[in-house]
Amino acid sequence: MKFFFSVKNNRKRGVHAEKRYHIFHHLREWFWPSMGWVSLARWMEIKMKRTPGSAHKIALGFACGAFISFTPFMGLHILLGAGVAWLIGGSLWVSALGTIVGNPWTFPFIWAWSYKFGNFILGVENHIAFSEVMGTIKSIDSFQTLWKNLSFYWDTILLPMTVGGMPTGVLVGLAFYLTIKFNIESWRKAREIHMKLKRKLHKKSGRKMASKVISKFKKNKGNK
Repeated sequence: MKFFFSVKNNRKRGVHAEKRYHIFHHLREWFWPSMGWVSLARWMEIKMKRTPGSAHKIALGFACGAFISFTPFMGLHILLGAGVAWLIGGSLWVSALGTIVGNPWTFPFIWAWSYKFGNFILGVENHIAFSEVMGTIKSIDSFQTLWKNLSFYWDTILLPMTVGGMPTGVLVGLAFYLTIKFNIESWRKAREIHMKLKRKLHKKSGRKMASKVISKFKKNKGNK
């Protein structure tokens, strides 16, 4: 039974099991998992393969989380992903797992692409440069400031990122869906064959052991 991700046997173990007392520890874990990215990917793969339900439902849940990661609604990705998964019949908890596609390392690329692509779809030629957009976001110092200028932020930033991010998210989600569904189905078929062979060997060894016990019992009885 093959896995997509393989972990080195000599990797450093137990680091991720340390208790995190400070918010800095949680932020550090979000930016760079202490177990390593490959180990994290392997853990996610194993969790999805062992999750009850059809491969379609599990893959669809992850695809929903990946899709939502391409929207600019930071802080709501898990809730929105679960909502989309609930509407189309995907796994709710796996959708939360899928939101890891949007992380501190991928967000800059996602935002830059979705902003430019969204303005292209909307036909906005003289749009604000993405570097200026990031500077505008950094200048927001309170919720009151955000609320007063909400229409400006929506028209110039959020709307283009939403329009550009949604079709991109659909394509990325589809790619994840097909890959994960194929992976889970292949693993489950291999596991079923393995379990059938294991049961067959146990049955065969059990019969062999039983025949030995019976022959030994008959032999002892004959000697008496």
